[in-house]
Amino acid sequence: MHAVSAMPPPSSPRRARGLTLVEMMVVVVLIGIILAMATLSMGTAGPQAKMREEGRRLLRLLELARETAIFESRELALVMTDDGYRFQELRARQWRDISDDEVLRRRKLEDGVRLQLRIEGEDIGLAGEEEEALAPPRIFLLSSGETTPFRIRLEAGGARRHYELSGSSLGRFQLRAVGEPG
Repeated sequence: MHAVSAMPPPSSPRRARGLTLVEMMVVVVLIGIILAMATLSMGTAGPQAKMREEGRRLLRLLELARETAIFESRELALVMTDDGYRFQELRARQWRDISDDEVLRRRKLEDGVRLQLRIEGEDIGLAGEEEEALAPPRIFLLSSGETTPFRIRLEAGGARRHYELSGSSLGRFQLRAVGEPG
């Protein structure tokens, strides 16, 4: 009687299955093409998408700045201009721009996106960087968790709806779309 072996006979060629270098390179090239197309499509986003993304970014930055103010016992503020915004910190009794933090750095708005600011129920005109007054309007983010009540309206030419970002004195922020669906 012969025993049946589960092992293949030594003379039969065993072929290892795996990806060849050429197959791997094709996959890498395809992923690169897909990422490039996705990046290009994001760059050509319409005004509605630009407003929404800018609103989301500003909302997350405000939430992060508020948490930073509370956990690090720092007094922070958001200063807005007609073409962007920046965060400041109270140091030695003076408000100074935060320049050493990559997240809370100065930001410029996307082309075509405009902001309108309302602080504590009063409309505030936004000046440019060059013509900004010595005491620009600030949204305070205090170490106690309190914030200046505000409403920021994000608009873009050609969009049917706009976005409003609001904040309460208790530091609750909300972003919502307002207007006709686009």
